Parts: sequence; structure tokens; C-alpha cells
Amino acid sequence: MDKTATWIRHYKWMLIGLLYVGIVLTLGGCESTVRGPASGEQVTRYEYSVEVSELLADIDTRWEGIAVERTALQNRTEIDNEEFNRQDAIRAQIMSIASAFIVPAAQSQGIPAETSTALLSILGMGIFGLANGRKKDKVIAAKDAEIKTLKGV
Repeated sequence: MDKTATWIRHYKWMLIGLLYVGIVLTLGGCESTVRGPASGEQVTRYEYSVEVSELLADIDTRWEGIAVERTALQNRTEIDNEEFNRQDAIRAQIMSIASAFIVPAAQSQGIPAETSTALLSILGMGIFGLANGRKKDKVIAAKDAEIKTLKGV
């Protein structure tokens, strides 16, 4: 052991230099690789760019069909947003009318206005939530059927 330690101390700079040169040659001679988006295998930068170019070309050829689906979805979104706005307006009117009658009636019974308004809001959320839940289930089912039809499933 003593001979080995002496030898290492004597040649330590040469060993450090050889280690450094080995690391530089190893890292400098290897190309960086990543998993290819199409092949799933390790590829170099050039191979990666080729795969990406091929994928983009394939996407471009399918774009026309996707553009039609996108336009249909945008149109449907506009219609649905108008429906949301209509429902919110009705809900606001009903809550306004209800609070005009319930809050004064509750105050005449000694219930503070804040309490009756909070209870009215909770009751309204529950009633409207149940009604909206059933309607949304029907809308979601219709949209799922429409998407399956577009995809050909």
C-alpha cells in the first residue's frame, strides 16, 4: 500500500492530466441525444430536426380537417356563451325579485338582512345548481356524441 501511495503522489499530475484528457475526449466526441418525437429512440440534433420536420408536414396535411372542427367548436362556443349569459341574467332577475320579497319579510320576523340574503343565496345556488347540473349533463352528452361523429368513432 505504501508503494502505491508513493507512486500516486509522484505521478498525481500526470494522472490528473490523463483523467482530464479522457473526460474532454469522451465528452467532446459524443453528440448530444434526446428521445425523438416520432421514433421514441435516442437521436442526434440533426435526426431530431428531420423527425420534427416530418411530423410538421404530416400535421399540415391534416390541418384542413382540424380547421373545420375548430371553426365548428368556435361557433358552438359562441352559442354556449350566449346561453350562459342568458341564464345568468335570468338568475339575477329571479334573485333580485326574491330578495325584494324575502328580505323585508325576514326582517319583519327579526332576522337580519345579511342573514336572510345569505340564506337566499345558498338556497338559490342549490336550486339553480341542480337545474344546471341536469341541463349540463344533457349538453355534455350531446357534445360527446358530436365529437365522436366528427372523429368517426
